Amino acid sequence: MILRKSLIAASAAIVAIGLAACGSGDSSDSASAASPAPSTGLPAAANGPAPLVLQQQLELIADPAKTAPDKAAVIADGNTRLANLETLTKALANYSVTFAVSDVKTEGPVTTAQVAVTSPHGTMPVPMTWKNVDGTWLLSSESACGLLAMGGAACQ
Repeated sequence: MILRKSLIAASAAIVAIGLAACGSGDSSDSASAASPAPSTGLPAAANGPAPLVLQQQLELIADPAKTAPDKAAVIADGNTRLANLETLTKALANYSVTFAVSDVKTEGPVTTAQVAVTSPHGTMPVPMTWKNVDGTWLLSSESACGLLAMGGAACQ
């Protein structure tokens, strides 16, 4: 557990440096085709969620066109992170981030996966977890805080 937290912290620091280096003047086009995304978490599948389903949640969280409440709906205890999500949204307004989810493993109410987070500064593997909350898969608060830290919106 300590190693996992260290990896998340180190990964967040590297991406945060990359985001800071890019600055708010980055003119890269972050607009992408708007795909329908759920405004709530994703229903739990019998064998756990598919990688694409998890990837769609991450894309929703990183989409600057989505509102903080939309993003909070796919995060465990997401409503406690609304201010952080607003900060992240502003940080990603002119910044492109993509996700590739692999190595998904579900044990009971917890799913883990490796996520390749790609930005203009490169790709970094980040372990993430999701929790089955009342039949819905939600990004864990810990993993959400890792993403938020990458966007300069660290959890407190």
